[in-house]
Amino acid sequence: MEAAVQVNGSFGHLCDIAAIAEEHRFGAIALADHYVQDTDGGRLDREGYDALLQAAALARETTRIGITMLVSPVTFRHPAVYAKAATTIDAISRGRFSLGLGAGSNEKEHTMLGLAFPERSERFARLEEALAYLRAYIDTPEAGYRGDRFSFEGHAYQPPLRKSFRLVVGGSGKHTTPRLAGSYADEFNVFSTDVEKIRARVATMRQAAENAGRDPTLIAISCGYRMFGGNRPSEIEDFFRAWGERQERDPGHLRRSLEGRVNFLTWEQHAERLATLAAAGFDRVYIKGVVESADAFGRAAPYIERALA
Repeated sequence: MEAAVQVNGSFGHLCDIAAIAEEHRFGAIALADHYVQDTDGGRLDREGYDALLQAAALARETTRIGITMLVSPVTFRHPAVYAKAATTIDAISRGRFSLGLGAGSNEKEHTMLGLAFPERSERFARLEEALAYLRAYIDTPEAGYRGDRFSFEGHAYQPPLRKSFRLVVGGSGKHTTPRLAGSYADEFNVFSTDVEKIRARVATMRQAAENAGRDPTLIAISCGYRMFGGNRPSEIEDFFRAWGERQERDPGHLRRSLEGRVNFLTWEQHAERLATLAAAGFDRVYIKGVVESADAFGRAAPYIERALA
């Protein structure tokens, strides 16, 4: 199983995390695409950046690690914009970019900035058409694509470096998300680490791939893993202090917000849990939480690297 990280924030913070991840042979750094990171009190957070632009900049600041959008709401951009942005980032990174798309779930994020937020059924219909558009753009651009909402005319050119960027579909749904992943994606990101819970979803994904004439064994299975802890109590305190300073939030409030929802383990204990995910058949795990502090991630990364070597 390959280790990756999922992180957001300022570009300086992303570069710090990416440098540590590359040093310890992580496979990818993933960005969550949110225009508003924190809506507490109706406040626009200062770190609500455009993740596609950050991804393009990371492509120039890194040399080996993959760069993934996990995920971008299809409500933000027309699929033509995603196609051109993804092709451009993939060329800048020399074939390291993966585009993850989702239906969008944060209504407040949209209404605060005046973006339309359709009903759930319409959002998923747009997501499916956007994925079909992008799959056609990658695989059969000469044939074009025509749907009810989106279309493009056939063209003969291809990106110069390789076939094109990879597509990722992520979500927590039992039926629609797995079906979309099997029909269009190169990677299926499941919002669970419970093997029994996701078994049926993976089966649905694989059946959808076969129905679409695709090889289901070529679709990677990934998950996220929230990692909080330290080898000493002082390390945990340092982590929340650094996170609070970066987010301009009270460290005590951040810690209390996690009480009862996460386990604070040593890095070795976390490494043992990651090893069980590898044994369960996941192809990639995206580490979250600890990456809120570059110092904490720097201490945890060697344990993660050894556990998954």
